[in-house]
Amino acid sequence: MLAIVALTACDKAELDATKQQLQMVSLERDALKTQLDASRQQSAVLQQQVTDLQARVTAATAALAAPAADAKPDGAKGDKKSATKTVEAGRKAAGAANPSAAKPPAQ
Repeated sequence: MLAIVALTACDKAELDATKQQLQMVSLERDALKTQLDASRQQSAVLQQQVTDLQARVTAATAALAAPAADAKPDGAKGDKKSATKTVEAGRKAAGAANPSAAKPPAQ
């Protein structure tokens, strides 16, 4: 009978150690599950941001392509009035930047 009591005490200590180990493993599992859930939520948010950015890029690309399609095929000829105004504006800007090259006022 003494052997049965000693065996039971040994089994009880082993049972208590196993329960404690189970509790620790359960806590670790719960913590890992919480981290996994948080990572999944963050992944979903990031995926939504990627989708939004891709939509914006697609819209911007379409907006840039639309004016190019509307442009005249003879765009190389240009408008003579615009070209003349641009050249005159360039000359005025060059004269303002270099006052010594400007003509003296006529008397």
